Amino acid sequence: MFFVVQTSHQGELAQLGERLLCTQEVSGSNPLFSTRMDDKALFKIAGEAAEKAYAPFSGYKVGAALLTARGNVYLGANVENSSYGATICAERTAAVKAVTDGEREFIAIAVSAPGSGGPAWPCGICRQFLFEFGGELRVITGTDEDNLEIALLNELLVNGFRLNKDYSGIKNEQ
Repeated sequence: MFFVVQTSHQGELAQLGERLLCTQEVSGSNPLFSTRMDDKALFKIAGEAAEKAYAPFSGYKVGAALLTARGNVYLGANVENSSYGATICAERTAAVKAVTDGEREFIAIAVSAPGSGGPAWPCGICRQFLFEFGGELRVITGTDEDNLEIALLNELLVNGFRLNKDYSGIKNEQ
């Protein structure tokens, strides 16, 4: 599967080599780079984001690359804290950055923990956090770019909780 992506992360995209095809530069105050991207490329960017993680306690570095409906990619890395409850996962970091930029519709998220020896599925808190923006989000993870596993968020979080749209009462929407 291929996506058309716009991102301000030109450096990360340039490092992906032949997997990406530069199509155009978009004008505006924040120059964007438009690129065709497949699952492998999104996963690779997530792996590169993991290098920026702050994980002095667990050593478990995770990166995430979140693709929005507008074609933007937001990167996140886990940030641990001495007060363990204050730790934030890579997936939520990417989502918070996207929401801060006005994004609300997400297409896919790739999650990578290079060197961990296995896939890095989102934890329960991240699954619920992302479910707020839609259960049809594609979750991409794996041991490496050639061994990807893909699932829909609503398959990973069955019957996720969400307040109804008018917020007048609690309703479990699916």
